[in-house]
Amino acid sequence: MHSDKLITCILFIFLIIGCLIFNQYLINILVVEKFVQNNDATFYFFSMKGCPHCTSVDKSGEFNKLADEYSPKEVNNRNVFAKNIEIARTVNNNTDVYFKNSNGDRIPGTDAQAKKIYDKCKNKINGYPSFLLIKDAEIIQYDSGRDYASFNNFINNNV
Repeated sequence: MHSDKLITCILFIFLIIGCLIFNQYLINILVVEKFVQNNDATFYFFSMKGCPHCTSVDKSGEFNKLADEYSPKEVNNRNVFAKNIEIARTVNNNTDVYFKNSNGDRIPGTDAQAKKIYDKCKNKINGYPSFLLIKDAEIIQYDSGRDYASFNNFINNNV
């Protein structure tokens, strides 16, 4: 009788673990499929609120110029977008994640979408600012100049 309860508990624990793993896998697949639909690609600028290097990119206007042009722009038969996701630490050390427009303002109603993309990409973010291209469910890291020409060249060579 006691062993039946133990076996039931162990099976229940494995079932919960299996559901959690499957759910995380399914969420990752759906996030990429939802935000990179069909043939679309998106070049993301991940910035940390208060980071002087990120502020430098913002003030230069180079990424904003790219974001204004790629909203979307067709490159190699794909719609390509450029978007800025800002990460901020809250008072209780939680993470606040949101999209910013080219004026530096938070875009209302997009926090959940930005958080899902950040969660999918955070293992590829080694510091701030970080730039990542998502296409065909693939995440490609960008590590070159922080100017419009370099961003544009990278997109054209990787899309």
